[in-house]
Amino acid sequence: MERGRYLNPFDTSNFKKEAALKTKRLHLCFASFLVFLTMIIVPFLACCEPGEVIGGRLTIPVIETPNLTLLKPAGQHLPFRRLMYDPLINVEDDGSYTPRLATSWEYDDTTYTWTITLREGVKWHDGVDFTAADVKFTYETAMDIPGSMYQNMWGQDVEECTIVDDHTIEFKLKENLRGWIANLKEERAEIVPKHIWEQQEDPATYLNLDNPIGTGPFKFKEGDFLTYALFEDNPDYWGGAPHIAEVLCKVYANIDAQILALKSGEIDCITGKAMTSLASVASFIADPNIHVALRDANRYDSLRINLYHSPNNVKEFRHALSWAIDRQEICDTVYYGYAQPAQQVPFVPPALRDAEAIAWPGGGINPATGEKYTDAERIAKANDILDDLGWLDTDDDGYREGPMGLPGATTTAKLSFVMQIGPTPSHARSAEIVQDNLADIGIEVIVTTSTFTTIFNKLKNVAHDWDWYLGGHGQPIDWYIGLAGYFNDPTDMSSAFMAGPIGFDYPLVQDKMTASLTASGATFDTLVEDIQELWADYLPLIPLHTTLVVAVYRDDNLTGWDLEVQTDPPLFVEPDFYRVLLKLRQA
Repeated sequence: MERGRYLNPFDTSNFKKEAALKTKRLHLCFASFLVFLTMIIVPFLACCEPGEVIGGRLTIPVIETPNLTLLKPAGQHLPFRRLMYDPLINVEDDGSYTPRLATSWEYDDTTYTWTITLREGVKWHDGVDFTAADVKFTYETAMDIPGSMYQNMWGQDVEECTIVDDHTIEFKLKENLRGWIANLKEERAEIVPKHIWEQQEDPATYLNLDNPIGTGPFKFKEGDFLTYALFEDNPDYWGGAPHIAEVLCKVYANIDAQILALKSGEIDCITGKAMTSLASVASFIADPNIHVALRDANRYDSLRINLYHSPNNVKEFRHALSWAIDRQEICDTVYYGYAQPAQQVPFVPPALRDAEAIAWPGGGINPATGEKYTDAERIAKANDILDDLGWLDTDDDGYREGPMGLPGATTTAKLSFVMQIGPTPSHARSAEIVQDNLADIGIEVIVTTSTFTTIFNKLKNVAHDWDWYLGGHGQPIDWYIGLAGYFNDPTDMSSAFMAGPIGFDYPLVQDKMTASLTASGATFDTLVEDIQELWADYLPLIPLHTTLVVAVYRDDNLTGWDLEVQTDPPLFVEPDFYRVLLKLRQA
């Protein structure tokens, strides 16, 4: 495999290498519902010219429950926050980091200290100056709130946070983590005003819904946050006043209501995360005012396996499962073609780099034919593996028998597993396909649906009382950091997506993951290649597919929708939405 193909967001030489690759796909448009909102809310690269008319209203749909607290549970990133608050850094098309409230950052690898220089002249919406004290307050207050996103992302690696002066702050880390700066980007570290929050008796329960104050490009104007919230442009925004006068967030009960609202012109767009009803996309094509765009996403679905149990802990068994699953059927029938089978491991979606396939069970090309494996070939390989393990159907009930229980179990029983899914229609349909596929090789699958909270708590419970979980997960731009952060510590039970809950304990690959966090250049490339090859063979998780993001939008109210991606290949699912916003104006 060619070296230098693996994007390290902190190594500019790798940006140049990646930018030289030729993309094999057409990448257009938006990423996801809340990623799109970044486009709406953060004008950064330019500002309105003096005397220029600012007008028009952008109306966007909201489904989720409002959350403006410091708790900010994972997965609940709402437009309200994005409109009003700024993080310290921003992510560009090529995966590099650029200034927001921070203007520069330096790392001392001898003291493990990040020194962050903050932007001067920034005002909170009430006119108070933004300073380093706000950053320190946000960090230290959030650290005292169990379960906060800030705690998970900022705090676990920080030994000390120190104010140097009004516009300089230092974070001393517990170990050498050059990639820690990624935790200061949007979705992870919006800064809140100390002078407001320090007056609250309990910041953990402060709802922040009466008159929220931020530094962002839009200010709260009115609304109850339960049915709607209206925001107006911030003329004093440090990045320049927005061209749009107002943004209205309207709450809808479901995607069907959003579709009707878009067709009637009540709202201006529906984007990726909300567009779960992919079958409805065709209905937009005939409307000349509505446009449909697609783009690769930084999200994958997988089958998570409890490696604490037998036969899940048998590598060859996992290989058989992977061979049997018809990923193309899932993409075609569940996602109406707006998804693509996983092309590589470990879980590097095509949106994050121009994928070069890694050989792994159930993926790749048949060397005998030079073509993809046929369904018959896949099923035959899966059956051969199980036959070689000696796990046969001895009672003619259609299901094989094998060792069930704790690792090393000698008790033979029907190969029957409970596969948990969340309340997501697409996952329910995917589970049915997997269930049918595995029945073809003599494995019984019982599908159960629970809330995500119930599932994740079960996965994190030290009793390890579960079999399989089919679900999705977003991959961060700094994908190798995300991978290492999730899987390099077999004892980490802090999240359902870490190594601990699934029982992934493989020192050879985990040591390489840890080393990749501080490596660069050719050393980094070699580590990533080794990690992928080892992961592909061990297969602790079974990759299913990556989804395409679908966005539909109207151009009769607002014009200037600039959806062109600025890099070739587009290295990240999030285009430069600052640029898009600045070209978005009243029609």
